[in-house]
Formats: sequence, structure tokens, C-alpha cells
Amino acid sequence: MPGHPLYPRGTARGRPRPIVLALLTLAGCVVPRGMTDVAAPSGCRADPSSDVDIAWYAPTEARDAERIEGWCGTVAPPVARLRPTAGLPGWSGGDSLTVVSWNMYVGGGDLLALLREELGYDCAAGNPGPTAGFSPFVLLLQEVYRRVPELEPVESGPLIPRIIEPDPRPGADADIARVAEICGLALFYVPSARNGADADGRTPEEKGNAILSSVPLIRPFAVDLPFEGGRKVAVGALVEAPEGEPVQLVSVHLDVASTLYRTLMTANGTRLRQVSGLTDVLDARPPLATVVGGDFNTWSEHEGALRHMQSLFESVPVDGTGTRGDLPADHIFFGAPEAARVRVVPGSYRVLEERYLSDHRARALRLALAGGTQGLP
Repeated sequence: MPGHPLYPRGTARGRPRPIVLALLTLAGCVVPRGMTDVAAPSGCRADPSSDVDIAWYAPTEARDAERIEGWCGTVAPPVARLRPTAGLPGWSGGDSLTVVSWNMYVGGGDLLALLREELGYDCAAGNPGPTAGFSPFVLLLQEVYRRVPELEPVESGPLIPRIIEPDPRPGADADIARVAEICGLALFYVPSARNGADADGRTPEEKGNAILSSVPLIRPFAVDLPFEGGRKVAVGALVEAPEGEPVQLVSVHLDVASTLYRTLMTANGTRLRQVSGLTDVLDARPPLATVVGGDFNTWSEHEGALRHMQSLFESVPVDGTGTRGDLPADHIFFGAPEAARVRVVPGSYRVLEERYLSDHRARALRLALAGGTQGLP
């Protein structure tokens, strides 16, 4: 991907310690991760009742494809309701767009409170709408969950990760599909895996990534990342202000770790391999102003996955700020072609102080959407 006009080369900040540098060098020997678009997604990725076309990308390696297919078969189809239903004020290229990236702790985060207090959008009392301080927004969410009663109950096994069940969740409306419905927001959600085995009448749950938006979403796409410790699906979509340029937004969640065998074989290149698969896909798509936000599960600002992203997206720095305790796990990156007029608003990048009951703090920025019309490529 070096040299792509969307992603100007930046300079890595800081100087890693020798042992870290050695590990990063070894991590360059990761298993090849070729990616391709999937012309005919299997039934577990498609909702026959939906007329939304989702572009899908997946690894070409047989090992990855086999494991992804098995995990994919345990979850329900994606949700793609791409237009808000609430009565929201119109927006234009002269508006700024707030982008927030947040790991919701599998429904443990109080999303309604974050919408109200950080974005000026109140979903209470069944009458959603903007309040003081509102501007158009897009949320890039990780570890959202959905209850799916129609799924067959499952027992523990190699395709079922352990349950993550915050106690208590912040009310009955933590389900991402339910939040989108009561708030009247656009939603693109793709499940990655089940949220634990089902027992004692527990309603089956799944978890994954989502984009929740006060503005319409277009051209949704999903990226099955190279398989390491578990199935991870990045989700993406475009927004386009009526008088502005299209912006591509991606929510991603990388693995904490892979198996011991693969960790040794790849010099712990798990996250570098996954993020390289994602950027290979972005490189193959039309060059647009792009925001990638997510939980990278990184322990250090010098990790190979972050250095890779820094070399391609230089507009938002990796600052080492802790977002899961002291660990710099969560990040937002922005890049744009030279001719693009979309820019990060100076001084808008921040880490939210309040965790809103999640185990992660969110990162946020605002984009200036320059006027003028640019058609989609």
C-alpha cells in the first residue's frame, strides 16, 4: 500500500526500545494475508429479506476461509438500515461531522447516555431528537451485542467464544438493533461471533461491530479479517453531505492474541496481520477521505499494527494515551487524497474522560466537510 495517494507516508513518533524494535522486526514475517472480494457470500452473511447490497471481503488463505466459515455459521445476518427514521435537521457540506470510536463492552456501555451528554442527541421517552450542542455524527462501535431469539441455542465449543456479560447492563435497550430503533438512527451492524454458550433458557446473543449514524449511510461493506484468535469483521460505509465530499468510515476490532502456535510462528504478528488485511482492502477501493476507528487491543504505542497505520494515515497521532486502563488500546486514524477537502478540525481530537460504564474510553474527532460537489467514483 505504500505510495497510495489516499495515505501519505508519515513519520513514526517516538523511539521504541531495542527489545520492542526486535519484536516488531520479527513481526514483519507474518503469514501472507491476501484479501479478495467475495462475489457470492454464503447464506450466513446475507439477509434474504434485505435489498441492501453489502460488499464483502475475506482472506484468500484456505486456513482463514475455513475457520471464518465455521464461525460465520453461528450468527444471524447483518442489519443494514441505512437511513435515519428520526426527524433530524438537514445537513450540508458546511457542517462538521463528529466521529466517535468506542468499544461498548458487549452492551455494557451506556450508549444512550453518551449520545445525550457528548453528542446532544436524546433518545429518552420515545421521542428522539437533537438538543443543545448537536451536530451530525457517526459512531464507530466495537463489541456491540444483539439478542437473537431465533438462533439455535449452542453449547461451548471451538466456534463459541466465552461469554462477556456485564452485570448489570444499562437497561433493556443495550441491544444495538434496539438502540438504533428507539433512537431513529441509521445502523450497519455485522456480527462476528456468538456471545458465549446458551444455557438455562438464556436468549442467544451475538456480538460484532457497528456504525450508528444520524446521517444516511451508503455503500456498506464488511471485511472478514485474517483469522487469528477468533473471527473479527470490520464494517465500513460512506456518508456524503449534499454539498460535500464522500467520507469512508470503518469500525475495526483486532484480536488480543492468537493461539500459542501462531504467536510463535508469526513472532506475535497477530494484529499486524489483521490490520494489514484491512488496509489491503482499503487500498483496493476508490481513494476517498477515510476514518478508521476501533479497538486495536494494543499494549504499546510502538506496536507493529500502529506503526503500520501511522505510515499510511498521518493526520491523527498515536499519543500513547490509555483508553483501557493505562493501555493505549483504542485509536482513530484519518487520511485523504491530496485533492480532498475533508480535513480534521484542528483541536477537535480528544479522548472522552467518562467511560459511560464501558471498560474502554472513547476517542472522538470532528471532520470539516468542505463545500462543493464531488460525485462518487
